[in-house]
Amino acid sequence: MILQHGWPFSPVGSYAEVASALARRGYRCYIPYLRGHGGTRFLRADTLRSGEQAALGADLIAFVDALRLPRALFAGYDWGGPVTLLRHGGRSAAPAWSP
Repeated sequence: MILQHGWPFSPVGSYAEVASALARRGYRCYIPYLRGHGGTRFLRADTLRSGEQAALGADLIAFVDALRLPRALFAGYDWGGPVTLLRHGGRSAAPAWSP
């Protein structure tokens, strides 16, 4: 399950209780930092510096690809919500959720 945090929040505390509850039910949870949060950095000098949702969505798809997951469950809130709902690249194993 990919859980996307909101702005200006950190994924560290955003999903602590939720991720623990999901893990107890057998889910593997990934809670990546959105671009520009925490210790994120750009690996290539030619990467666009953008916080637009399309860029965040591209990051999400690249993250799923790096994990070699063909499909995943997604949830998010605030800035992570629209990214989760609209930008998962058709990789959702179920309808994405955003409060």
